[in-house]
Amino acid sequence: LLANLSLLDTAYVSNTAPQVLVHLLAPVRTMPYGACLTQIFFLHFLAPWECFLLTAMSYHRYAAICQPLHCLVLMGRRTRTGLASISCLLALANALTHTTLAALLKFCRPRLSTHFFCDLPPLLKLSCSSTQANELTLFFFSFLVALAPCTLVVISYTHVVAAVLRIQSAEGQRKALSTCGAHITVVCIFYIISVLCYILPSSAYSGL
Repeated sequence: LLANLSLLDTAYVSNTAPQVLVHLLAPVRTMPYGACLTQIFFLHFLAPWECFLLTAMSYHRYAAICQPLHCLVLMGRRTRTGLASISCLLALANALTHTTLAALLKFCRPRLSTHFFCDLPPLLKLSCSSTQANELTLFFFSFLVALAPCTLVVISYTHVVAAVLRIQSAEGQRKALSTCGAHITVVCIFYIISVLCYILPSSAYSGL
């Protein structure tokens, strides 16, 4: 799971950073619609996949701390492979749905976006056709990709904290919590950025 997460982070940055650098250096900052759709596909494939993997890793922390004697059984090779595969398939379904609906949008003329890379919320503001299907799909998948996994992470760490508090020694509590610190930090950063990007009111894009 950790190897998959590191590869995802590298791919995620590679999907957005080069285009941002090009726009910073180029005098004319344009992007073909096909390239925009490609960036949307990978963005909405890699980000949900990372979200699902972080959820699977929180379950791993739960198994390691709350069920230490059964951890190798609960998180065996078959389980890890299954979790990674299911995460990939769900993320792929999310990306294909959003990209297909975005490809059906109509644009009356070239429009200007002040966003620094191509993503769905600012793209919907530029369309002159109905975006109701896109917005409903975005809302549904936002629940599937963000709220549901976040709830599972909270449940896992609620059990972890309860188990840590039952440990008698302070040293034991410290060691148990130290195994979760890095994961909690990554989860917090991921969800804070997601909230800032996707759960802000639509007025955030009023300048488009």
